[in-house]
Amino acid sequence: MKLRSEYFEIIYKWLRYKDHIDLSVLLRNFSFNNVAIYGGGILGELLYEYLVTVGFSVPCVIDRNVKLNFPYDVDVLTPNLFLDSGQNRVDAVIVTVLDYHYYRIREALLKNIDCAILPLSNLIDIDVLQELFTATKHIEESKAHLFIMNIFQPIQHIKEPSPMELNHLAHRTFYSNYYDPFTGEVSSNFIKFLLNYYDDLPQCSEEYVKEVFCTNWGLPINKNGIISLQDVRSKYFNVIDGVRHTFGTPKTHDNTIHFFGHCLCGDILAEDCNTIESKLQHILNASPLLGKTYRVLNHANWRTSLDSLKQISQKEFSAGDIAILMTYNEETLEYYVSSNAVHFHDLSNVFDRPHDMGEIFFDQHHINHRGYQLIANRIYEILAEHQDRGTLDKAHKAMQNAVLNNFTPRKTFTPPMNVTTSKPSLEGYLSFLEGEKADCSGVIGAIVMNCNPFTLGHQFLIEEAKKQCSFLYVFVVEEDRSFFPFSDRLMLVKAGTSEFDNIKVLPGGHFMISTLTFPEYFEKESVKDVKIDASKDIKIFAEKIAPMLNITKRFVGEEPLDPITNQYNQAMIEYLPRYGVAVVEIPRMRFGGYPISASFVRELFKSRSFNEISKIVPPSTLDYLENR
Repeated sequence: MKLRSEYFEIIYKWLRYKDHIDLSVLLRNFSFNNVAIYGGGILGELLYEYLVTVGFSVPCVIDRNVKLNFPYDVDVLTPNLFLDSGQNRVDAVIVTVLDYHYYRIREALLKNIDCAILPLSNLIDIDVLQELFTATKHIEESKAHLFIMNIFQPIQHIKEPSPMELNHLAHRTFYSNYYDPFTGEVSSNFIKFLLNYYDDLPQCSEEYVKEVFCTNWGLPINKNGIISLQDVRSKYFNVIDGVRHTFGTPKTHDNTIHFFGHCLCGDILAEDCNTIESKLQHILNASPLLGKTYRVLNHANWRTSLDSLKQISQKEFSAGDIAILMTYNEETLEYYVSSNAVHFHDLSNVFDRPHDMGEIFFDQHHINHRGYQLIANRIYEILAEHQDRGTLDKAHKAMQNAVLNNFTPRKTFTPPMNVTTSKPSLEGYLSFLEGEKADCSGVIGAIVMNCNPFTLGHQFLIEEAKKQCSFLYVFVVEEDRSFFPFSDRLMLVKAGTSEFDNIKVLPGGHFMISTLTFPEYFEKESVKDVKIDASKDIKIFAEKIAPMLNITKRFVGEEPLDPITNQYNQAMIEYLPRYGVAVVEIPRMRFGGYPISASFVRELFKSRSFNEISKIVPPSTLDYLENR
């Protein structure tokens, strides 16, 4: 069965999840005893086996494929048949299909049934749950409060949308489609169109809209595993020590409200004075909570909830402080937490009409300052409601009856270290490779590739190498110095080679094209005219790795574009044969007369040119890029 890359990721989540928490605890905690499964593929089969084994009732499996050959004796119903049948009276529906289909499925089901509808992928995200567990404990120990506020594709949920909102819904345009991200140029027609969304501001002009819409936002940076925005100073967008400027913060304050989250929380289409945080600060200055003076700080990193939870775990809070985590597509977090220090709210209906903010700019994930005002108003209402109930100043209780009480935290992973050098241990990596050694004879080959991301060119190189050997190892560069993270690149290679026999995809560790053995590879632009010395990298491969795995051929793609990689290839051609390893250079796959390159895919990705990308990457990579 051919699987898309996202399915590999969900199966990987499931395998890891089972080691740390039992899904049955969550389901029984909420009396979900009678559960239907949406999606009868391999994930549906795995989930069915699990649920029945631990004593749950699964009356049916729902799937659009009327010819689905589900291997177990259970009714398989199309969505319409399920909704029309008596079997739709279930406690919950667990959706195993890909995330970007989930909301469409959820909305269709909720029109006809009243039960919990849960996406499996989010429900079992062990990395997010690990950080949620850590962050929640930290919040409780600090006697602070954590508000998780979920909002996903806000325009999808609007009741009685305006004609302009209906137009957005029909076209589903991403904001970067409106301008060239390399030059910052925006068409004059579009600037005039945008004036409709900023014309309530006294400074509104074509130049103002262009600057706010295409401002220099800066980029997320990683400092010791914690993601924050790099510092930026400009007319409309300022970040200092990873915190975006909030207007109106008081000189003295009793407590702080800290915002964390993705690009919606980062207010990318508004200047500093019009962000959610600045607007909330303005409201608090006029109407204090609990008679206290609050300042509002914006720590948004524009990344995932996982990265934001890590920020929260490392942040120092005073008693009575409030952390607000803006999430998207993660409403399942509320099922894991039960504590008066943690509160969950869904803001999906915040833009329902009628409201008095006029027309709000929307794309799939982003809005303008008018939308930020509505969010700030709603957040203040939520905080005021908790103030009235006394939940902002009650003594904290621990996570009683919470599913996370049954969570077994992962042990912190520490790579094997050499005591004398304090560097990663080659012996540890060789030990790992010994456990991955293929039991076969004949010619054993190897490829080392970065795959940033995986393209048809990479796939072609693997196919051609396979023709010349009995078994092929594909090593993916593990160093996280690329545009796409290692975990994603590894997943894409596995997905793009899932139909190939006699290959094994492995992490390259610290000893194949890494900063330890070949640092110039990660500084190509600055050293492209420098003669490199790749002898350390090549020697480790020749003397240690190749003998361990009986590798006698190493395959490389010809490199007409990258002088550093070309030098590396030539060095291998010169030295590896001395150690009994032949080097085979394979011509690059071309499209339109030009070699297919990952760098060109990255350029197309930045401008969201998915039609062009689809011609040079496999379907699994295209799916990943379209939904990243």
